[in-house]
Amino acid sequence: MTEYVLDASAIIAIIKNEPGAALATGRLLNGTIVSVNVAEVCQHLLEFGYEPATVIALIDEMHLHISVSGRELALLAATIDRRLLRRRLSLADRFCLAEARRRGVPAMTTDRDWLDIAADIGAEIELARPA
Repeated sequence: MTEYVLDASAIIAIIKNEPGAALATGRLLNGTIVSVNVAEVCQHLLEFGYEPATVIALIDEMHLHISVSGRELALLAATIDRRLLRRRLSLADRFCLAEARRRGVPAMTTDRDWLDIAADIGAEIELARPA
């Protein structure tokens, strides 16, 4: 079974039952999320009025492996050039992509722009919201 590194957008889609939630949910079994992406999920949900305890419970229910971003991953994320995207690529996005590249597994996101840079950064991308 294929492993996946899930971007914050995929987790948010699941929690908020947005388009792409079903496909992203199917990737949870062997899913990993980087700790900075967990922070991004938490920040987003707190801004939308979720209670902190609820946010943690929702993330825990997914049983994702949480990868701690050590110095090796931090350096790899820093090497991903933000100019590869037409819009700003967040630091959390770069950590997700770096973890996927390091593990040699696909990154799951709802961000279609990532398809344009996949080859340049050496990471496979799977969209939770295919066309």
